[in-house]
Amino acid sequence: MFAFNKKKKKVEQALANDVTDVYFTCENLGNKGAGYLAEALKVNQTVQEIDLEDNSIGYDGAGKLADALKDNQTLQEISLAYNAIGNEGAGKLAEALKVNQTLQTINLSCDSIGDEGAEMLAEALKVNQTLQTVYLSNNSIGDDGAGKLAEALKINQTLQTIYLRSNSIGDEGAGKLAEALKVNQTLQEISLAYNSIDDEGAGKLAEALKVNHTLQLINLSCDSIGNEGAGKLAEALKVNQTLQTIYLSSSSIDNIILKKIESIFQDTDRKERQANKHTPQQSNFYSELLTMMTTPQNTESQLEQVKQLIQDLHMTKFFYTAVSSMWRAGILTKEITSCQIVASLEKSRELCTGADEIADFKLLLEKAESDGHIDRRQMLCLDNKAERNAVFNDQR
Repeated sequence: MFAFNKKKKKVEQALANDVTDVYFTCENLGNKGAGYLAEALKVNQTVQEIDLEDNSIGYDGAGKLADALKDNQTLQEISLAYNAIGNEGAGKLAEALKVNQTLQTINLSCDSIGDEGAEMLAEALKVNQTLQTVYLSNNSIGDDGAGKLAEALKINQTLQTIYLRSNSIGDEGAGKLAEALKVNQTLQEISLAYNSIDDEGAGKLAEALKVNHTLQLINLSCDSIGNEGAGKLAEALKVNQTLQTIYLSSSSIDNIILKKIESIFQDTDRKERQANKHTPQQSNFYSELLTMMTTPQNTESQLEQVKQLIQDLHMTKFFYTAVSSMWRAGILTKEITSCQIVASLEKSRELCTGADEIADFKLLLEKAESDGHIDRRQMLCLDNKAERNAVFNDQR
């Protein structure tokens, strides 16, 4: 009883003082603690993000949190990664997602979810109108589950990012997802790394890329793709004009083919179309950024070079997205990622010369804090510096 009371008190303390972000990583809350938290979330009106990673929460705790999501009207992001909610827990959360109207990001990675759970989540995605990012990496989703998610992607009009890294998806599942990509008009990023996709699946995805006009990043690293599949992807890239990044790290693909893909991304006409009337300085920035992402070599040196080319907040946002993508792909460590993002923010705060730029910079600071790259003190410090800089420029 003492342990349960202690958990309840911890929950109460965490939600005190109108906080917006709550972090309970590795706190061993269990189902009982999740229950206390769920009851609080039903009436809470301030929390926007909650991290419950690695808390021994099972399907029962997930069910209680799902009930809370049906009532809560402020939560935008929740992570239940590294728990054991299983298919049953995923199903309960899926029911909540059908009615919830605020959640934008849900992380269910490493949660023992299989095809059954994926199917229930897919049904939710068919009707949900707010989710933008879904993490389902490191689960047991196979071709059947991938197929159900693909059917949802044909209907869903809000999802921008889906992570399916380290599952059991093969050529059949890749083919079904490829069919979805032919009609989906909102997805910008998909990760299928560390699955069982070989040349056949790569060929199907290549056909989809020929007609897709929204996808900007696809991660196929450490699948079973060889020269044949990589070659088909290369041919597709000659037609596709929107994809900015493709990860294909694999010992089975010859460097000649990888260089061919690199040359396609470096094609002058393609870069000009993607640059879309950028100034020479901006075009140089985006060109160097693309090179860094497609052929990372001495990444820290490349990062410094690209960072020096930042001239406005829009470029900072692109830099932030690129560095974050490289971190998620395992190319950069969290420490290097955070260090580069902080440095780019330091540079950007000097670029704030008006109210609109200050407002955009504040949003970027909030995201950096939310992603764990800066703490509250750093955020406030950078915010104050930016405002002082804007006043100084106004006085000049």
